[in-house]
Amino acid sequence: MTVTKNLALVTTTKEKMEGYIKKKCERAKLAHHIQKTKGRLRTKDFLEIVEKGGILNCPINRKDILAAEDFFGTDIGSIKGKLQGEKCKTLKTTPTSSSTQQMLHTSIKMSPYASTLCL
Repeated sequence: MTVTKNLALVTTTKEKMEGYIKKKCERAKLAHHIQKTKGRLRTKDFLEIVEKGGILNCPINRKDILAAEDFFGTDIGSIKGKLQGEKCKTLKTTPTSSSTQQMLHTSIKMSPYASTLCL
């Protein structure tokens, strides 16, 4: 009779952060937070936006984003629920000729402070 032991090797975020200085870890956490708040962008897209200056006064750079991906892994929210190259179907419609007239009614209110147009 042989006994087989199952072994799972798990690397935690804390263990990954041990190789970096504290300031680098804080900047990676900030990069991860910004990535989540900007709509859970893919890392490739996030890198492009930051490098081209798409976020004004952004305190992070490419190295911080890559360190965040190393610490936390690929953001699951950037993977889930996104279309991968599949286009939406378009509906073909034909205009119908109608002899019905449409009228637009407006009301104009004048005040000494501002003019307002209500439709």
